[in-house]
Amino acid sequence: MHPYATLSYAETLAHVGRPLYVPAWQSHVIVRDWKNQTSDATGPYPITCIDIASDLGSGLEQLRSFGLVSITIVVDGLLGPGIKQIERAFTFARPFKPHYLVDYTAGAYNPSKHHRYEIRRAARLGVDVKIVPLRSILPAWTALYRGLVSKRDISGASHFPPESFDALAKCEGLTTVAAFVAGELASCHLWIRYDRFVWSHLAASSPLGYDSGAAYAIYDHSIRMFAGHVVDLGGAAGIGETGNDGLSRVKAGFANRIQHSYLCGAILDPKKYETLCAESNSSGSAYFPAYRDAQSNRPR
Repeated sequence: MHPYATLSYAETLAHVGRPLYVPAWQSHVIVRDWKNQTSDATGPYPITCIDIASDLGSGLEQLRSFGLVSITIVVDGLLGPGIKQIERAFTFARPFKPHYLVDYTAGAYNPSKHHRYEIRRAARLGVDVKIVPLRSILPAWTALYRGLVSKRDISGASHFPPESFDALAKCEGLTTVAAFVAGELASCHLWIRYDRFVWSHLAASSPLGYDSGAAYAIYDHSIRMFAGHVVDLGGAAGIGETGNDGLSRVKAGFANRIQHSYLCGAILDPKKYETLCAESNSSGSAYFPAYRDAQSNRPR
């Protein structure tokens, strides 16, 4: 089973909701309550991994039988059913954001001139990159990530509390790549590996890490270590980014291929869904599920 499909990983998302196993998909989703009225489901952060042989329609029926109003997932097209199958089963499936990949079948790994300079500069500044168990640096990593949350004003599923990282440290498939400067943790990148694929999970740096270019050294070390795998560096920051943000430019400088992820949604109880949208003034919203649109739910 893919690490993102397991119960142990779903339990890292207790701040979002409670895990629910979908037998037809051989995967877990996260159930969220809505204003003490009903519940819906979302896929695990950052992507939902559904077994390639799954009956998508049966999975949606199973979710419907649990009384859920809707389901929202993000898929990246690397594993699992193809997007055409998903489009036929779900209410909609639309491009979400580009993911930046290093795919050795598409060509050699060749970071940009700027990135090669930053990698060399990090080495001159004494950045020391190591593979470590997350457990061994858990307090320092938690502090790094807390700094990122504050700097970027991160909210939602990716606003992980400390107990999430404690649970994540026990998950299969996790590789932790850390960069130290004079013995101090300056940057860290968490990766999830399954079969011949690797996904960027989370990354954070301290001011020392930014000043020393430690993240560039980590990317380079990780990509070389995962040679022979398809390495998904992830997408842009936030939701609906165009790819022109700073994080996208960093990832693009390492990548040799781009592939879109897809936001997919299904309305499981149309009558209840319309009632919730009417109550929240969100009918017609492009957000899914519309009743969770923060703009529409503001007092008027």
